[in-house]
Amino acid sequence: MEIGYTAKRTLVPTLMEWAGKTRLKKHLVPDSIFCMWLGDYGLQIHLSNLSSEYQHKHIIPNFKHYCALFIRQIIPVLKSWCTKNNIHNIEMVIRFSCQEEKLATTIILNVPKDNKEGREYLENKST
Repeated sequence: MEIGYTAKRTLVPTLMEWAGKTRLKKHLVPDSIFCMWLGDYGLQIHLSNLSSEYQHKHIIPNFKHYCALFIRQIIPVLKSWCTKNNIHNIEMVIRFSCQEEKLATTIILNVPKDNKEGREYLENKST
C-alpha cells in the first residue's frame, strides 16, 4: 500500500515522541537528526546521533542484535501509527547506521481494521 504524504510526515514525529519517552532521550545528541523518512524507501535511524557512551555500551558490541531489539521496541508504535492513519498493510525498509556499521531490514506489518492493541497504545499515550 502506498503511504500518503500526510502519513509520511507524521511517522517521524511519532517516532521522535516515542524516543523522547524512553531512555534514548538523555542520550540523543542535541539538535541532531535521529530518524528520517527516505522518500518511498522507508526509515533511516541514525544511531550515531546517540551519545558515544551509549553507543559503546549498547550498540557497538552487537550492532545487529541492537537493531533487532530496536525494531521490536518500535513495532507497537508503528502499529498504532498505522491504526491512526488507517493503514492495514505496510512494507517498509528500516536502515540503521552507526559509525561505519550499516544494516537494512524490511518489515511487513499487517494491522487488522479493528486493532485493539493499536487503539490501546494510543489511548495510554495520551494520558
